[in-house]
Amino acid sequence: MGLFDKKYCDICGAKIGLLGNRKLEDGNLCKDCAAKLSPFFSERRDSTVARIREQLAWRERNKALVAEFRCDRAFGEGGTRLRLDDSARRFAVCTSRDLESGNPDILSLDDVTSAEVKINEHHSRIEHRDESGKMVPDDPPRTRWSFDFSVKIHVDNPWFDHISVLMNRSSLIVEEPEADKPKQSDDLQKSVRSIREFLEGAKPFDPREDEEYLRFAAMAEEAAAALKPREDVAPLKQENTPLKPDETPLNPPAEEVFRPKFCPNCGHKLDAPHKFCPNCGEKL
Repeated sequence: MGLFDKKYCDICGAKIGLLGNRKLEDGNLCKDCAAKLSPFFSERRDSTVARIREQLAWRERNKALVAEFRCDRAFGEGGTRLRLDDSARRFAVCTSRDLESGNPDILSLDDVTSAEVKINEHHSRIEHRDESGKMVPDDPPRTRWSFDFSVKIHVDNPWFDHISVLMNRSSLIVEEPEADKPKQSDDLQKSVRSIREFLEGAKPFDPREDEEYLRFAAMAEEAAAALKPREDVAPLKQENTPLKPDETPLNPPAEEVFRPKFCPNCGHKLDAPHKFCPNCGEKL
């Protein structure tokens, strides 16, 4: 068969244009049929015509789940968000437009095997243009960080094994602030700053203490917790372990009720369970 011979879709039978063919392991797929596949499916070239037919049938049945889906919670600030239907224990990673008129994959929370927070970090030295127009590093040197926060969802699904959803719309940029520049000479300035930091117990600048960093990290943690498999979120059973000689028996509460406590790092009152303090961002 020549390169420019006419090709027909092995799914719908339509004639395929010059640049419209999507190769399969044992056949051809037109771009219209390819558009109906799951957006998280990445093994099209290694799939047979039979497997593609099977997935398209699954995607057709998915339309009924889309019609029933009711979004109770959404995580993320970009166009594509993680959306949960708590009552039906289902979720979707899609845009709001997809949910209204498209056919986004509706998955069960019982299909989730794990969910992990991913923080992608890059850093570089901050530079400025000197009098000659040349880019030179700041003095004293400063650092610029770039962060992206995502949740990687591992699922038991015949068409894909994971989905990643970004929490932030664009990369979070955090820059190290400029140091104070008193009139003393550089050597004296460095000595005074070192002594002051030693006496005051000053810590070096940490971009992970940035307010937006803490907000997105907490958002990602909350999203990952919402996706945990059922057995992971079930109440822990109290075990009857022997008491040590210096221990006093405690009366177990009548029911699982969250009791307000305070962050051991900053003293902020916690009115709900958190993995990270919403005030200081430290792990609880």
